[in-house]
Amino acid sequence: MERAEIDWPHVFMPCGTRSPTAVRWGIDEWPTIFVLDDLGVIRHRGNEDALGGEELGDAVRALLAEMEGAGGG
Repeated sequence: MERAEIDWPHVFMPCGTRSPTAVRWGIDEWPTIFVLDDLGVIRHRGNEDALGGEELGDAVRALLAEMEGAGGG
């Protein structure tokens, strides 16, 4: 975690995709990334290929800009 500089909330499930939480959330591969807005609504979801790197940064920047535009942030 320190080496990767991960400083946001995350969940690790040793039972993998068969764990009750993974089944409930429809997680069928690791990692699955969820980006929530300030109300806790899932706005983006994907794996590292679909929502990793620059795509993840774009998603977060768009939500931050949306919050600022709405008088938040």
